[in-house]
Amino acid sequence: MNENIRKLCAGGIFCLWGTVTLFAQDTARTNLELDYETDNRTVAMREVTYQSDKTRTIKGVILDAKTQEPLIGASVMDVHNQKGTVTDLEGQFTLVVNENTKKLEISFIGYKTSSIKLDNRNTLRILLDEDSQLLDEVVVTGIQTIEKGRATGAYNIVNQEDMKNIYSTSLSEKLEGAVPGLYLDKDNNMTIRGLSTLNANTKPLIVVDGFPLESSELNLNPNDIAQVTVLKDAASASIWGIRAANGVIVITTKRGDKGRVSVNYSGTLTSSGAVDWDDLHILSSDQYVKARFESILDQGISGAAYNGLNELEKIYSQYNQGNITLDNAWSQVNELGRFNNAKQITDNFYRHAFTQQHNVSLSTGGERSSTYLSFSYDQSKTHEVGNEYNKFNLLVNNDFKLHRTFTVAVGLRGTYRNSKNNSIDMTGYEPWQRILNDDGSYYNEYNGVSEEWASDCLALGMRDWHKNTLEMMRMNDNRTKDYNLSTTLKLNWTPIEGLEISSQGSYEFGHIQGTQFYSEEHYTTRDLTNRFTEVEVVDGHPVAILENHLPTSGGIKNLNDTHLYSYSIRNMISYTDSFKDFNYKVMAGNEIYSLEGNNYSNWLWGFDPDLLTSQSINLATLQSGVYGYNGRTQNLDESYSPTYTETLERYVSYFGTANIGYKNRYDVFASVRLDQTNLLTNASKFRNNPSWSVGGKWDIHKEQFFKADFVNALSLRVSYGLTGNIDKSTGPDIVAEALSDYSIPSLNYLMVTNPANPQLGWEKTYSWNAGADYMLFNNRISGSVDFYHKLSKGLLADVDIDPTTGWSKIFKNSATVRNVGLDLALNARILTTTPVKWDMTLNLSYNKNCVTEINYAPSRRGASKGNPMKGQPIGYIAVHRYGGLDENGEPTFMKKGDNTKYSYTELNSLALEDLEFVGTTNPPVFGSLSSNLTYKDFTLSFMITYKFGNKMRLPVPSSSTTGLYSEWFGEEFRWVEGSDNSNKWVPKLYTAGWAPTNRDDCLLFSDKMIDKGDAIYFKSISLTYNATRLLNRIGLKGGSISIGGENLGFWAANRYHLDSDQLISGINSWENSCGLGKSPRLVVGLNINF
Repeated sequence: MNENIRKLCAGGIFCLWGTVTLFAQDTARTNLELDYETDNRTVAMREVTYQSDKTRTIKGVILDAKTQEPLIGASVMDVHNQKGTVTDLEGQFTLVVNENTKKLEISFIGYKTSSIKLDNRNTLRILLDEDSQLLDEVVVTGIQTIEKGRATGAYNIVNQEDMKNIYSTSLSEKLEGAVPGLYLDKDNNMTIRGLSTLNANTKPLIVVDGFPLESSELNLNPNDIAQVTVLKDAASASIWGIRAANGVIVITTKRGDKGRVSVNYSGTLTSSGAVDWDDLHILSSDQYVKARFESILDQGISGAAYNGLNELEKIYSQYNQGNITLDNAWSQVNELGRFNNAKQITDNFYRHAFTQQHNVSLSTGGERSSTYLSFSYDQSKTHEVGNEYNKFNLLVNNDFKLHRTFTVAVGLRGTYRNSKNNSIDMTGYEPWQRILNDDGSYYNEYNGVSEEWASDCLALGMRDWHKNTLEMMRMNDNRTKDYNLSTTLKLNWTPIEGLEISSQGSYEFGHIQGTQFYSEEHYTTRDLTNRFTEVEVVDGHPVAILENHLPTSGGIKNLNDTHLYSYSIRNMISYTDSFKDFNYKVMAGNEIYSLEGNNYSNWLWGFDPDLLTSQSINLATLQSGVYGYNGRTQNLDESYSPTYTETLERYVSYFGTANIGYKNRYDVFASVRLDQTNLLTNASKFRNNPSWSVGGKWDIHKEQFFKADFVNALSLRVSYGLTGNIDKSTGPDIVAEALSDYSIPSLNYLMVTNPANPQLGWEKTYSWNAGADYMLFNNRISGSVDFYHKLSKGLLADVDIDPTTGWSKIFKNSATVRNVGLDLALNARILTTTPVKWDMTLNLSYNKNCVTEINYAPSRRGASKGNPMKGQPIGYIAVHRYGGLDENGEPTFMKKGDNTKYSYTELNSLALEDLEFVGTTNPPVFGSLSSNLTYKDFTLSFMITYKFGNKMRLPVPSSSTTGLYSEWFGEEFRWVEGSDNSNKWVPKLYTAGWAPTNRDDCLLFSDKMIDKGDAIYFKSISLTYNATRLLNRIGLKGGSISIGGENLGFWAANRYHLDSDQLISGINSWENSCGLGKSPRLVVGLNINF
């Protein structure tokens, strides 16, 4: 039975005769290719067949329904015979069809497909309407645009509608949860489909309007973004060559709408709640001072007369000198412990964060030109008092049609940002230390100089040496001005039908001007001035000033200037045509690219901000050492030296693509690119960097044999290709840094920072992807599923070499990493009835990586730290078994398969085979669930993100007398002599200073400190009222009002309900402590169209 008839019959035609006849007549008049006949007893329906050999010629023109402009390259298809043509430069076409052909199908990218019934007319004038949804459904690679239906690679498209419910100005936060395979870590760094390198750049390439972004920050107003395309596999991204291994994020900004003038205002106000100091999980002030004083009692204090004492050390000094009893000392310690500075800190150093964003845009266009103009203003005050910025963004996109064959596009994007960064991080401040006195005055904090010595120096004419952190913060004056300007020009010529020649270029300029000023009264200025004042010391007291090595008036100012210049010129030629059942497009081009940058930093001493004058110092002498405030040598830190650096990157690239389609259901795509760069300058074997890809797509639902009624569309995709990565921190040639030794001013020397490595090459990633796109149940369910395999070879890693060469190891292309995974997107239109509509989207990603080749094995401690290891994933966690505490409160461990408890002093006897590999810090499974529920003019939206399968290393309670104690160092967990220690697991306090490394490692690298990292986050919720009908009454085109919340809470699987994203790493990346969590945000938004 014919498929069309079968579908009709499946619906059932059981009714009265007259109704059947009418039904047959109506059906035959529909778009189905059916006819009918009746003998008054039977109705026969059948597919129309064309047996005639006669033909006729149909001519016509296809125009934009709104602008009446011809559509070049629109497809005209004889549906029955599957023969067609495309329109020429005038939008005209000629097609020979069978004389019995009843219908033509007209389609064009970004327009609604139209079915045209043929009557006796041989000349047609066809108008196509834009499809706002389809306009977003094109894959923009940054170099060319591919119709979504013909793209063979793995990609995701995120449009303005998808991002509107996330109010952050950060692109990474807007994309989190919206793109399967894209993971956002706790530092807001994006990775796509896992890590493909060990030491090189891990960030995806960001492209804006066809050109890579080079500034460190994406200074782009999110309201100006029309579409973001995330390219994830080689078929999508290989056109970008050696910078595409980590994926590519292509941003397309808005352009003017032809035929209408539109003015839009949008604005948001965001307020974040106060910080929660309990997030730090630090020890209570009471237990803190007790632990500190206990250690002081055991080890005592020492130091010269000029060294100061903190409050606890003063109490001990009084006790040690016999002025007070031990009980009196403990009484004073307990009194100190009754004070906790959390309120003083949160009241003075932190606040509710507030951000406001305002954007005004103009969109207009006519027959020959269109313009999009946008201006935005952002102001933000962060949680940290003293940190804020004001930012202005400008975007201008102009399109001109100078001739029917020649167009020009001009773009201008500019940003100015003025920032203040005056805050001081207080998360490491000990909880018992005062900041303010009870009367609100500044508390004189410990600064390492005794009060008596400071008083004697003041009497000699030196500066007041008092110190207060809050006063310092209020006097800080750190400013940054950031200017960024980018221009683009694109010329496009279509001399004949199907042939397109384009030349485009971009220029970007960036300037970051930073200043750091310490006034004459700032503690930093007073402290440095005093420390580098040479005094005469008699009988342990300063008695006279001999020389001031630093200016005694004026402040200290740092100037930091960074400039960036980049340009790119790209030329391309492409040809599109069709032949019988084939259509194809080929493109070739070349590109030259240059990036130059420099940075200059210098310090001005004795700076007068009114006169703009400074005083000279003898920097060489100060850094080689001079006598200072205590009669001993003082050395000015090397960080005060002036610096100047330059960078230069240049690339020459050649590229091409080919796309061939057959019968509108088979597509094959191929791309190739060759990059040459000055970063690799040796033999062509390493200098020439080819990238390539091939891919295929099959629209299986268009096949005659495909009979699944519930499937509206099903396309299968497969691709394979090669992309690359390059590490800019190293090179093939020997690199040395020119230095001077200030202790010997005439001596200049070179320090080799990079040994010669003539075989250094680029990192290569081979990607395989197989995927499917589907639409089911009358488009109620849609989405995609992709399986991928990435093999990254020649990754840079340390390799041991003969130490007689002067180097014990060298960076070489020696490692291999494999990533395999799954990306799943599922969209469901749950309710489609009026007035209620409900859509939900589930994104799920799975990634598993493994280092399959590397030329060295880490030591046992190196493995405990997570150093790359063959057979293990990046970010693996290796642990030994914790044996608990012995009878003396000391930690023990056990070996794998051995339940004997060994002392921490034997920890070095552990071998690699004694460790257990318990997982990875990178979540293998992550994704999101989002919902949009609409009732009349109200829409309720929310997004939940999740991550599963990863492990986390809990904050380790240090047992040393230095460092900040966590709450797990409390007596509830810590071994304390004379108490019930049966269930305790934290070693006793080590009172002799720093604990031995193995003692800390015994707990730090044990399985006791590992827990689940699984978490679910309530990322956002918003309620939007579409006020268009209301605003129409007062002459406005439309608008909306919204209110929402973000960072509303989380669920964590570990035993302490800690968010692994909240943990911060110290100097050593494997040592974690708790940081301040994300505060909930309240957002109010307004959007008006004039």
